[in-house]
Amino acid sequence: MNNLQIIVAALLLSIPSIFNVFLVCSIFWLVFAICGVQLFAGAFSRCVNSHLKSVTFNYITNRTDCLMYGYLWEPYRINFDNLGNALLALLHIATLDGWKAIMRNAVDARGRNLMPEALFNTPARIFIILFIVVGVFITLNLIAGVIIDHFYNSRKAYEMRKGKNIESLFTESQLQWYKMMKKLMRTKLVKSIPPAKFGWQNKLRVFFEDRRYEAFNIAVVIFNVMVMTATHYQQSAQITTILNNINYAFTAYYILECVLKLLAFRLYFFKDIWNIFDLIVVIASIAGIILSALPSIAFKVSPSIIRILRIFRVVRILRLLRSARGMRRLLMSLIASAPALLNIAALLCVISFTYSIVGIALFKGVKKQGTIDNTLNFQSYTKATIILIQLSTASGWTDFLDALSIQPPDCVPSTNETTIIPTGNCGSRVLATIYIITYMIMAWFILINLFIAVILNNYQDCVEADSANITEEDIQGFFEVWAKYDRKATQFIHYNMLSPLLNDLLPPFGSPIPNTYVCISLNLPIYDDTKIHCLDLIRALLNKVMKDVIGEISQEFEEEYDLLMKKIAEVCKTKFPKWKPQNSQVKKTSAVFYNEAKSGILLRGAFQHWRQETAKKAQGIFHSRYVIDVFFF
Repeated sequence: MNNLQIIVAALLLSIPSIFNVFLVCSIFWLVFAICGVQLFAGAFSRCVNSHLKSVTFNYITNRTDCLMYGYLWEPYRINFDNLGNALLALLHIATLDGWKAIMRNAVDARGRNLMPEALFNTPARIFIILFIVVGVFITLNLIAGVIIDHFYNSRKAYEMRKGKNIESLFTESQLQWYKMMKKLMRTKLVKSIPPAKFGWQNKLRVFFEDRRYEAFNIAVVIFNVMVMTATHYQQSAQITTILNNINYAFTAYYILECVLKLLAFRLYFFKDIWNIFDLIVVIASIAGIILSALPSIAFKVSPSIIRILRIFRVVRILRLLRSARGMRRLLMSLIASAPALLNIAALLCVISFTYSIVGIALFKGVKKQGTIDNTLNFQSYTKATIILIQLSTASGWTDFLDALSIQPPDCVPSTNETTIIPTGNCGSRVLATIYIITYMIMAWFILINLFIAVILNNYQDCVEADSANITEEDIQGFFEVWAKYDRKATQFIHYNMLSPLLNDLLPPFGSPIPNTYVCISLNLPIYDDTKIHCLDLIRALLNKVMKDVIGEISQEFEEEYDLLMKKIAEVCKTKFPKWKPQNSQVKKTSAVFYNEAKSGILLRGAFQHWRQETAKKAQGIFHSRYVIDVFFF
């Protein structure tokens, strides 16, 4: 519902700007329409017989000759005879529906009331191409830009009304830190898979988790897809046998992979969605092989079922998404767009429903001819909706316009009614033009551009996330490494594990051994004298990597910022119930813990040395070889 409010608000707020852009576009269109009338008025005509077939006799060169020999002089249905027809012709060109026919007629035109001649006026192509560049690619895209801009502004305004306007007060680095904290709060802790009972299972698990195996698996999938693309129509029996054997080998490989993974990961195998996906692909592949062999063994199986199972093998290429981060991010941007796209689709359904009812009221009695037939007509809501779906793509709208504009003697009007609504089985050129053009503006142009606006907006968020110092994959990678040290997901590890944990982390969080100074500089709160919490560590690493992202908050916004920090702390306490906020009473930090530990070691060493010196009684004065260094941070 929130997305629908944003979409409707974007449409309403963009109306004044769209109107202004329409005025600008209309100036360009008006100039081209006037030029079209001056260049082609009366030139888009030809001589036809009684069956409306063009007459191509050499002795008929103009309108006078045509009428003298008893033929008819008819204009093309799309022409530049007046300003209205010229604008309608430009709309045909703008939608790229039938524009080639218009260009062909323009190139063949010899002049007013003259018979067309092939390629007589080739410079006319410049007029058509120039209008496509200026009137379509430039002016119409201005409207698309206005819609996209207002959608973005509407989303910002909605977020400000919901109390999210504090984001506008952040610097760029502070905003990155805030977004990272929101991603952190969405991350879930997972329990690490405990070691298996047998050593070979643990070795198998290490093998499957190795990145080199992952790279090999990607190569196998790519080669498998390449083999699938080699299948073609009317291929020889030898090629069919070779391709089938190769596919059997791939299926055997996938079966072996699933079996070994089940042995290595046990029931934890089913906790990974990609493992389940692989298992489904394997089952479908096995079913396809079995069913393809059944017709010659027991009973006949529908070929359609076998084809569907064979086609299912193509989805193996989706396994690439498991390793390709860039592809995953693009897919995530599309998934993030899904709710807003569904809302736009719902809005399009409402508009289509309204126009279908109006279409039934206006054109239900129109004679069936041309594109209006038993399937496509306005005699029922379902059939009218099918027409509107086609119109929403701007495909073939000129054919529907002609079919709904039928006039006598091709139809029989009613003599009992006097109304602007079409009567009998005739249509109305004016009403059909208004009906189709207004629907195309709403559905094809505005709403389709809203689809683009939503996808671009989410793609921009995806790009910004990728350009940040820290991505969501980095945070997820931290918790994956954490799970190796906190196998029961207690949220705590012993302080002694901090150094090897930082060594195992990948950049930007990782710090290779020796990393004692890094452990101290993080200044982590110590719980129960020896434990550190995962949230404290990830927050400290975020601050370390992003380098003073908090900075100085101006006094004007200090209160709002403090409220935001409290809100983040409340969410963190809910998600991590064992965590204590930084302002709570924590007995010691990692710096103090390290100093105490080192001081104890040094004192113990000094005491042992004193005992040794005393025992030897070699000298009366104790010479300490130790200097007790205590670091204060």
